[in-house]
Amino acid sequence: MQTGSELWIFGSEGTIKLEGPPFEKVWLGKPGDTDFKEHSIADGKRGKWQVEQDFIDSIRSARPVTHTPFDVGVQYMEFTEAVTRSAQSGQTIFLPL
Repeated sequence: MQTGSELWIFGSEGTIKLEGPPFEKVWLGKPGDTDFKEHSIADGKRGKWQVEQDFIDSIRSARPVTHTPFDVGVQYMEFTEAVTRSAQSGQTIFLPL
């Protein structure tokens, strides 16, 4: 059952579609596919998403970055901003901003 929100990520090697919230269904498609395939996520791989907070905390407290190097963190924050702008405007937002 779809609850009204979708997140689409388009890339050169395929597309990811998430339905939610709670965004527990993940659909994958590759160039040339006619349909998306549902991708199940193992329970052990599900968890609280806090990459943004970890990145911000590492800057504020000068603690070591544990998930990504700084430049990748900046790119991720740019991606997060694009998602926010798209959700607010209903428009496609292209990267880089």
